[in-house]
Amino acid sequence: MVSAVTRKVGNSVSVSIPSELNVKVGTEYIFHKSKNGAITMVPKVTNPYTSGEKFTSVNDNIDFEIAGMKEMIDDNE
Repeated sequence: MVSAVTRKVGNSVSVSIPSELNVKVGTEYIFHKSKNGAITMVPKVTNPYTSGEKFTSVNDNIDFEIAGMKEMIDDNE
């Protein structure tokens, strides 16, 4: 198990991600804080609909980021 300690940076709280986790610099993340205080960070997903390609067998009403976050929230409850 890898751990890290929070610290204050300006008006924010920061956590350095240990190098053992091999996180690529510049990766954008979405955060979720569950009821028990656990914070989950997930790489932000690019919406495939912005590519201009035609998709015929997918639901146009899906918001991929919200769907992913909902799945995480459901798993934590």
